[in-house]
Amino acid sequence: MSTIQRAERPTTSTSTRAFNQKRQQRGQQLLRLSYIWTYAVLIVLSLLILMPFLWLVSSSLKNEFQYFAIPIQWIPNPFQWSNYVEVFTQYNFAHYIFNSVWLAVYAVVATTFSSAIVAYGFARFRFRGRTPLFILLLATMMIPSQMYTIPLYIIFRNLGWIDTYLPIMVPSSLAVHLTSSCSGNSLSACHAKLMRPHVLMAAEVSASSGT
Repeated sequence: MSTIQRAERPTTSTSTRAFNQKRQQRGQQLLRLSYIWTYAVLIVLSLLILMPFLWLVSSSLKNEFQYFAIPIQWIPNPFQWSNYVEVFTQYNFAHYIFNSVWLAVYAVVATTFSSAIVAYGFARFRFRGRTPLFILLLATMMIPSQMYTIPLYIIFRNLGWIDTYLPIMVPSSLAVHLTSSCSGNSLSACHAKLMRPHVLMAAEVSASSGT
């Protein structure tokens, strides 16, 4: 009996190894299939995300007739390379780029520095009214920007800050959380939004009423 049992042991271990190998191979195949499906989904999503950018690049090389052509022409024929020349020669686009870069760099540096100082004060010091002030600070971040766009415009107009860098530079330097178009975007975008008739009329009515 001992001889038979000894002879059966290698057979059992061999079958177990074969089963484990098949199981491992099947797991590797499933893993490869999961990788394939994952990359396929990511590629499709990436193409969907890139489509607006590709359309933007394609549209920048078209003339007016090609832009509104039906069906849509993804590849311009011919390429209007002169569009880029006109942007920098007729519309002073370099100045707009300078404004965006300068204001973005200043806002990041100033906001980081001033916010770090305020955060250090709340974190390290214990003083009376600390909790209500912190709650008030958080509450101001929850107010929709549409609610204070007109009041901000009135304040900036009364201070003489319209068409200047101050509406962006001053709040950034004081760790003030402003997300309206007047503080977060370019000055031209802010001015264009505030110059809409209904917004401007509401601002003038509010200013004339003394609010």
